[in-house]
Amino acid sequence: MRVSLDRAHISFDAPVEEAETLLGAEFHLLSSGEEVQIVSEAYSLPESISKLVDFVMPALHPASFAHFTPDSSPVNLSSAKIQARQSVAIDCFRFMSPHCLRQLYGIDDGAGVTPHPNNSFGFFTPSYSTWLPEDMRSFFASLEPRLTGEEPVVMPINGGYRYFEKILSFNLEPNLDYQYGMAMAYPQPVTNIQVGDMYQIGNLNNMLAAFDETYCTALDPNFDPIFPGPGEETASDCGTRTPPRVIGIAYAWNEAQFSNTYLERQCLEFLKLGLQGVTVLTGSADRGTADQLGGCVDPDSGSWNATEGHFSPVFPASCPWVTTVGGTQLLPTGNSTWSEGTPFPGETSMDYEGTQSGGGFSRLFPAPWYQAHHTKEYISSSDTAQELSSSGYFNSRGRGYPDVSAMGVNYLVNIHGAFRAVRGTSASTPLVASMLTKINQERLDNGKSTVGFVNPVLYGLGKKFARDVTKGRNGGCGVETAFEAAGGWDAVTGIGSLDYPKLKALYMSLP
Repeated sequence: MRVSLDRAHISFDAPVEEAETLLGAEFHLLSSGEEVQIVSEAYSLPESISKLVDFVMPALHPASFAHFTPDSSPVNLSSAKIQARQSVAIDCFRFMSPHCLRQLYGIDDGAGVTPHPNNSFGFFTPSYSTWLPEDMRSFFASLEPRLTGEEPVVMPINGGYRYFEKILSFNLEPNLDYQYGMAMAYPQPVTNIQVGDMYQIGNLNNMLAAFDETYCTALDPNFDPIFPGPGEETASDCGTRTPPRVIGIAYAWNEAQFSNTYLERQCLEFLKLGLQGVTVLTGSADRGTADQLGGCVDPDSGSWNATEGHFSPVFPASCPWVTTVGGTQLLPTGNSTWSEGTPFPGETSMDYEGTQSGGGFSRLFPAPWYQAHHTKEYISSSDTAQELSSSGYFNSRGRGYPDVSAMGVNYLVNIHGAFRAVRGTSASTPLVASMLTKINQERLDNGKSTVGFVNPVLYGLGKKFARDVTKGRNGGCGVETAFEAAGGWDAVTGIGSLDYPKLKALYMSLP
């Protein structure tokens, strides 16, 4: 038996006949073009355990979950007209494409830029999770023709195992990360930091150990895969890799799953990266004040996977040395249709068909020096937050997150040959990471350093470039409204979304 990366799913190998007996099911092979799936019309579980199991999914290998929520129906783009920088026209009030995002945030398209040799940009991706080359080609052909035929640069760590069978939970997150990372950071190449082998799914500590030899002794076998495992031939890549200047992490774990020592040690490693000029970004998750799978902390038992109870901050979003990105969506525009040059409405916090911008306060880490007066001011201005804090739902002195936010709804992603609309803070994260990558390019071209840890600038000078988001809210854990968007920093959208030209101008004015 194997436990998934998020420690919420168990997988095991069994012959079809044994699985059919165990589950009272009849399995078949369903073929659709080149894709073959194992399917059953029904299955059953004993009543004593059915309440503990959300679903059973037949697959060839264990799944790894991240922050994405695909809509059910493919999006048909075949009838659209040609538009600048993409082969099809998109109604940006309904869907997001790279062109729409550039228009929304004032991001240049990178034309005529030569990538600086010291600039770099990558995403953490655990083994088995794999972008598909054919999906990359289809996405770029329609929405970023300049990149047709281009692929991410793979950095294997501890095996760097990639699995090319078409399984949605393996393909959607990396497809999203690399399709939008490459398009928005153009022409900067994007690195696929692939961590783990076919026997053990790698995690963040494995990646960090590959970047820093002194951190290898911090690996904890209670939480971390240790390479090579028993009987394996995969070599340990301790201290053998150079971190990209910007690293995106599209995964979230429940803070309460881990020991305090483990979280504190990993968080300090992110601080060390920041001091070396590396920017680390992660999403704030998509279930409001609950963890990524909807788990909450039971106030009596301390269990972290209760359906209601105290709020469950997620990690590494709660680490004060990481920049955490929340999600927004456009304010309603009625029946209006977007066309080139149409102004966009303002933004509100992401709250779309059950997907809410994650946000809250760490149970472990105190509010850092650059943020403390912002969180204190926010809580003191909210009667609801004060009441929930007094009732023990969250730690009012904790590190607040997210730090910033960005559009997180209806990104068009090509998956298994069709476009689907995807939402979540793991869509917002590649966008903000791309902005900082482009700013690094400008600074390096002008003989300056990369931006590194950006939170002190975000909080200290945010009024110069942040678009304050004051509408929306999040909830969870049995609380309908926990944190509301407000002027200044809030625990739903952070300091707001970013005006890219103003942010770039500010950073170019700094040493």
